Amino acid sequence: MLRPVRHLPGLLISVFLTLLYLRTLAPGLTWGFDGADGGDLITAAATGGVPHPSGYPTYLVLASVFLRIPIGSLAFRTNLLSLAAAVLAAALIYALVLAASQSVFAASVASIFFGTAPLVWSQAIITEVYTLQALLTVCFLGLLLSGRRSRFNELAVGIVTGLSLGNHLMAAFLLPLLLLRPGSPGEAVATNSERATVGPASMAKVYLQRLVGLGAGLSIYLVIPLRAASHAPVNWGNAHNLSGLLSLVSGQVYWSRLGQSNAAYLVNGARSWAHFMVQQLGPAGLLLAIAGLIVLFRPRVLYFATIWMAISYSNLSIIYYSADSYVYVMPVLVSCSIWIGLGSHWLMERVSGALAYGGRAVVIVVMGFFLFQGILVVPRMDLSSDRRAEDFAHAILDSAPPRSILLTEGDEATFALWYFHYALRERPDMAVVSSDLFAQPWYREVLRYTYADLALPIEPWSPALAQANPGRTVCVVASILQPRLECTPQYGRLAWRTQGN
Repeated sequence: MLRPVRHLPGLLISVFLTLLYLRTLAPGLTWGFDGADGGDLITAAATGGVPHPSGYPTYLVLASVFLRIPIGSLAFRTNLLSLAAAVLAAALIYALVLAASQSVFAASVASIFFGTAPLVWSQAIITEVYTLQALLTVCFLGLLLSGRRSRFNELAVGIVTGLSLGNHLMAAFLLPLLLLRPGSPGEAVATNSERATVGPASMAKVYLQRLVGLGAGLSIYLVIPLRAASHAPVNWGNAHNLSGLLSLVSGQVYWSRLGQSNAAYLVNGARSWAHFMVQQLGPAGLLLAIAGLIVLFRPRVLYFATIWMAISYSNLSIIYYSADSYVYVMPVLVSCSIWIGLGSHWLMERVSGALAYGGRAVVIVVMGFFLFQGILVVPRMDLSSDRRAEDFAHAILDSAPPRSILLTEGDEATFALWYFHYALRERPDMAVVSSDLFAQPWYREVLRYTYADLALPIEPWSPALAQANPGRTVCVVASILQPRLECTPQYGRLAWRTQGN
C-alpha cells in the first residue's frame, strides 16, 4: 500500500472518534465521571490563577489557548481540549503501531480500541488532565522509538517528559525510560541484522541531550509563580515564592494517600484493578493483548517501555488512596492498545495462513467488533444532557441573599461555585468560602485580597463568620443532590428563598 494511503484509515478513525466524542460531550461544567476538579481547572485557567497541586502548568497553558476559542461556554471549550487530546493520542497510536507492524489493520485496531475504551472516552468528554497526559505519553513513546539519531530528537524526548511532568506528576514513571537506548517501532519485528547498536560514548551523549531537554520541559513550572503573583481568586498554595512553589509542585498535601496501604487494602485494590481492567479490555481485547505481549515478545525498547508503563501505573492505581485512582491506568491502556494491535496482526496472519480468505474474515470481524462496541456504549457515556453541576450552581446563586457569605464543603460544590462566581463573574456581591481550605494560611491570604471587606474569624463556622461580619448573611451549602442553603438564624425570614421553594 502506498505510504499516504496507509495513513488514510488513521484519518478516518480520527474523524469517527471526533464525531463519537462530540455526540457525547458535556455541554458545560460537569461532575460526570468524577470530573469535579474541572471547575477548579477552568477557573484557574480563566482567572490567571493556579489550581490544586501540582498546579498543572502544561494544562494551564493549553487551556488558556482553548479558552480563547469563541465557541460555547468556558467549560465547553476546555471539554474540547480533552476531546482534541484524546483524538490526537489515538492518531499517534495508529502511527506507532503501523510503524511497528507494517499493518494498517493492526494500527486501526489499536487506535479504535484506545479511543473507545470507556476510561479514555469518559475523560475525553469532560474537563480533566488525563487525555492530555495520554497524548504526551504517546508522544514520548513515539520519540523514544523514532529511530532517528539526531540531537533534536533526543532533546525532544526530554522536553516531552518535562512537559508531561508539568501536566501530572504521574509522569515521573516515565523517567526510568530515559535510560533506554534509542530504538524504533520496527525493531519489534526486525531481524538481528537490522537492529542498530549504540555505543557507550554515543549513549552518554544521548543521556546528556535528554537531560537538557528534561530541564527545558520542566521550565514550564515557572508559569506557576508568575500566575501566583497575579493574586487571582483561585491561587492554591499562593506559590509566588520558592517554599510555596515546592510545596505545591510536590503535591505534599496528598502524600498521606500513599501511606494508607495495608495488606487488606492492597488485596482489595488489586481485585478492583483486575475487575476494572477486564471491563476496559473486554474478553476479546484481553486475549489479543496477551497475544501481542507474550507471543510476539522481543527484548526490545517497545516491549520494555510498554511493560514498564503497564506495571508502574497499575501499581500506582492500586496503592494511591483515592476514589478516582482508577484514572491512573490511562497509560496502561496506551500499552494495552499497542499489544492489542500487534495481537490482531498475529491473529490475522495465523488464520490467513490456514484458511482461504481467513485474513479478510479476521479484519472484518475484529474491526466490526470494536466499532460496534464503541457505538453500543454511547448511551452509557453520554453527557450531552448533563447539567447537574450547572443547575446546582444556578439554584444556589439565584437563591442566596444579597451580600451573603456562602460556606461550601466538598469539591463538587466549591469548584462549581468558583466557576460561576469567579470565572463567569456571577453574583459579585457575594463571597464564597471553602470550609475545607479555611485552616490553610495561604487560603486565608487569598480570601483577604479577594474580598477586602470580609472579616475572617479563627474558625470557619457560620456563627463565627456571622459574628465577624455583622449585616451579612452566612449560608451553608447543605446539599448538592437537592440544592439547598441553610442560613444563619437571624436571617430565618429569608429561609423560604434559600431552600428551593
